[in-house]
Amino acid sequence: MKALKENLPRVFGIAALLVVFGWVFSFFTEGYQDSFAEFCLYLTYVLLSFVVLGSLALAVGTLILNKKKLKKTLIIYGASTLLFISAWALATDDLSSVKPNLSYTGSSLQFVGGLVGVTWGLLLIAGIATLTTEVIKAFKNA
Repeated sequence: MKALKENLPRVFGIAALLVVFGWVFSFFTEGYQDSFAEFCLYLTYVLLSFVVLGSLALAVGTLILNKKKLKKTLIIYGASTLLFISAWALATDDLSSVKPNLSYTGSSLQFVGGLVGVTWGLLLIAGIATLTTEVIKAFKNA
């Protein structure tokens, strides 16, 4: 009886997998492939939303419990937002360099330019931080 109690979750897990596989394979009859693909797409959306919501809830819960991390996170998000706003303001919305058959608007080009500017800015910050860390390590070890 003890062995059954210890292995009961495994037994139910295997039974659930067999039921799911049997149900999935029932869609492979003629004409059900499209509905099965559509179902799997919606199932993926639902599961992905659970993962995103769970990750956000865990992150918010951790930040609420630790005030120092909350302050650091707010500073980082604020700095990233300021970096994006400045990169977006400096980005051009000139449509003359775009091929005529592409359907870009000036605002979408400016948004993409802002994203590219943020990417370069963050890469620059990461490179400077890495270089600074290595120089500090070199002076500490010398």
